[in-house]
Amino acid sequence: MRACDRPVFVVGAGRSGTTLMRTMLAAHPVFAVPTETHYMKLAYAHGAGSREAPEDFDAFWSELRQSRNVRNTGIDLDRLLTVIDEDGERSFKSCFAALLSVHASEHGKTRAGEKTPGHYRYLERLLDWFPKAVVIFLHRDPHATVASALKSPWVTEQLRPGRLAAPLMRRSLAVHTADRTVDWRDAARSIMRWRDDDRVVPVSYASLVKAPEAELQRVCDRLGETFDSAMLTQRTAVPRSQATAETAWRGWIGEHEDRAARPVSSDALERWREELAPWQVAMIEGYCEDEMRALSYPFSCDEPARRHGRASALCLLAADGAERRVRKTLGLREM
Repeated sequence: MRACDRPVFVVGAGRSGTTLMRTMLAAHPVFAVPTETHYMKLAYAHGAGSREAPEDFDAFWSELRQSRNVRNTGIDLDRLLTVIDEDGERSFKSCFAALLSVHASEHGKTRAGEKTPGHYRYLERLLDWFPKAVVIFLHRDPHATVASALKSPWVTEQLRPGRLAAPLMRRSLAVHTADRTVDWRDAARSIMRWRDDDRVVPVSYASLVKAPEAELQRVCDRLGETFDSAMLTQRTAVPRSQATAETAWRGWIGEHEDRAARPVSSDALERWREELAPWQVAMIEGYCEDEMRALSYPFSCDEPARRHGRASALCLLAADGAERRVRKTLGLREM
């Protein structure tokens, strides 16, 4: 599985530009980067945080095979199991390496990669498994990140009128604003923790869309590869999600991938100013104040407004957490 000797992982807060970066890398002649696998979340559910291999491989494999995210990559799952068995080691690492290597082989590429934004939460484990890996860590203005996330189906479907099955707190735009703000802050803290590690390459979304060729040349230098113009001109040809379910998600995924493959534009950088209410801006800036300063993102509201916004976020998150605990106790499904 040589394709996984030096893999590249693309991570960041949701809606921070990771899909754009994926299309750029996957268009390069060397890199194969599938759509999101969410592998680490599944692996940790089976004990990857404390052991090297699942206690019950058959149960792990069954869940991996049924994973919508993994199926959406289009990977030949029968071949994947064959490669895992040929390797002779049914560890979490070997399964992930096999998954990425099979994808690279299927697309005629020599170097494997993966893009799941939330994998920033598992960097220590990933870099332990793959010490020669390079992590491309996207970051974007928190206002724009949150505003974009609030338009995604995992938010809009819960806010849809008549969606009575959704948890009570999850029917609130304010709760979703606070929740997306937490994701940005957590990702920012992860960048701050890892940015002195040579294997982690922070990339600003603003820099990427304002000067894409220069930024990609910098990224390629860190990856030890030569920049190729296909990264900007051939992105419409990269493999797409194989989602088939007739849901709002499928339509959104297709539109999202279409947008990411269009010519690079900086038009969306300031769009949040028309999309966020003043209370949302205050909440974002109050909750992420230290991290915004550390990453040099400017503020739009004053100190008292930020304090009020932070207090509001903390109250909403506490109420949401309490409801989640009650639902778990009652055996109610998370939405």
